[in-house]
Amino acid sequence: MNETNTSTDIEYLGNQGEDDFIYSQILLKKDKRIEKLEAELAALREAERWIPVSERLPEEGQTVIVYISGKGISTPTYQVGWKWCYETPTHWRPLPPPPTVFYLTNKRCSN
Repeated sequence: MNETNTSTDIEYLGNQGEDDFIYSQILLKKDKRIEKLEAELAALREAERWIPVSERLPEEGQTVIVYISGKGISTPTYQVGWKWCYETPTHWRPLPPPPTVFYLTNKRCSN
């Protein structure tokens, strides 16, 4: 077998018989699944990152988490010009979604 061929090279694997062709199809599906998962991971990383205020600001009225250098983290609502802060934040990020409420037998769980 020529080592320069990859597992996704259908033409090469397909010439070796039906089993190899089926295997190559499985590998192609796996490759597509990996690409999809990598795209999802990139989107999650983007959603979780701290955004520098020099890059962009949140929408007016949006409640966000901010980081103020030397002071820490706060959760104010953004107003144009960061007028609600005594000091200008260096980074911000959207609030995470609220927790999911679970139900058992149509009754709300407590604690």
